[in-house]
Amino acid sequence: MTTTINRFSVRRLWTVAKRDAALDWKTNLAHFLEFAGALLAGLVIIMLPAKTDGNSFNVIADTFYSWFSLVLTVGGLIAASSMLKPISDKTGSISLLTLPATSAEKFVERALMVTVGYTISALAALVVVGVLYYPLAFIFGIDSYGSLTAYCTQSFFAPTFDNINTQVSVESQIVVMAWQWRGQLLAWGSLLWMQSLFVLGGTVWRKFAFVKTLGITLVLGIVFSIVLPATTEEFYSTYPVFLVTTGSLCLAFAVVNWAVAYRLFVGKQIVETKKHLL
Repeated sequence: MTTTINRFSVRRLWTVAKRDAALDWKTNLAHFLEFAGALLAGLVIIMLPAKTDGNSFNVIADTFYSWFSLVLTVGGLIAASSMLKPISDKTGSISLLTLPATSAEKFVERALMVTVGYTISALAALVVVGVLYYPLAFIFGIDSYGSLTAYCTQSFFAPTFDNINTQVSVESQIVVMAWQWRGQLLAWGSLLWMQSLFVLGGTVWRKFAFVKTLGITLVLGIVFSIVLPATTEEFYSTYPVFLVTTGSLCLAFAVVNWAVAYRLFVGKQIVETKKHLL
């Protein structure tokens, strides 16, 4: 009697994930230390002038949040472009191909590793650096304390416009009133679309996937800057519609990119393994 694996199984997915984490724990630890080191270096640089300028915690935290967002975004795109890392050599190709799991389970596991796994690692690094802020503040003689972790997570998941003076212009008031959930849709849609581009690039190119995808993304950015309408009165009158439409399109493109990445992933399992065996 022949048994075939053709149904998605969460148990097999968990088994593959545990195997992947166990094999790559040294690499994952190194990436965690790199991320935490980058955050810590930025925090120290931010706190040095604060020692003499007497900046409040909110000023320090706001600057650090900008640094955290930059490191988080760049690191996330690098992680997303490493989708095909397991089949970059002969041993990894054969090992992944012979795993007792479906292609969908292998793909979802890799997707979880470069998205959810990366996010957990980044948040853990943020917590560590947030704790280190207290002894650093004492060393630098900064009498201003607070939770960097809470400030960054709240700013990232629930941003506000408290720093915008709505009395400056009518356009500013329109932006603030129209943003709300529409702006969140555009922000998250753009982020997920960008991430999906690098996931797709990671499945198309085996080497220098991040650099190649970044080049294409920059070209797309230049094209969009030319195509998008100028900020005229007509633009501000349709600003809410623009936010919803653009955000929805970004989400749709993200879904398409992930679907194409899966198809390429399924085919490259066999193709890359054959290349290594020949």
